Amino acid sequence: EGWRYDVVGANEDGTVGDDESDGDGGDRDLADVNYALDSMINRAEFEYKGVVFSEMKGAYSDPEGLIDRISQTLLFPDNSYRFDSGGDPAVIPTLTRDEFVSFYKKYYHPTNSRLFVAGDESDVYHALSQADRYMSPMGYNPESRKDSAIVYQKRTFHKPVFERRPYAAAPGEGDSGFMLCITWLLNTQPTTSMMQLAWIVLDSLLLGKPSSPLTKALEDSNLGESTIGGGLDDTLLQSTFSIGM
Repeated sequence: EGWRYDVVGANEDGTVGDDESDGDGGDRDLADVNYALDSMINRAEFEYKGVVFSEMKGAYSDPEGLIDRISQTLLFPDNSYRFDSGGDPAVIPTLTRDEFVSFYKKYYHPTNSRLFVAGDESDVYHALSQADRYMSPMGYNPESRKDSAIVYQKRTFHKPVFERRPYAAAPGEGDSGFMLCITWLLNTQPTTSMMQLAWIVLDSLLLGKPSSPLTKALEDSNLGESTIGGGLDDTLLQSTFSIGM
């Protein structure tokens, strides 16, 4: 469930306010029900609710998570990484059912999936047989895979790009809290296994322990209370390196 309208202060049965029944336990006729619904709607206040909507509101209230999302949007202006996979809570309520269904039909297809099976030989053959019976009737849809391919982001910046955003401050923090993070895009094409290992080792040497040189230099600088950013992120097609306070 992405989002829905919900009535503020609604009762468990969906009504608002005091029960307006006649008290004799008799059934209302259709006119009474319609009147009650119209009265409820006229008096009700509505708010956005929803599982995904609530989760992403929580995610966007975390300052470090917000910095990560902003950095990723700025680093990848030309591919799908610029979008938040969970959805921006400010934008989620604009999603229509037609848009949702259209996206689902275009991309959620067996052609655009990967199947992982574990077990002995009989388990694997049984699982593949079951998958074949389920997926074959859906046919082959090359468009779903082609349109969802992630292209490598090129380095299009000729100078650093800056972005400044407000964030939800902790109680009592007021206007005294600030965060700063710098993020670099490390590769614009596939890297070798040796280069990936080199980045991992370098990240560990620079930030792996409190006594590591970059961590210690920042912690001792009095520029902030603690480091943020996390260093190397190699979970995407292209790796990044972030550090800040």
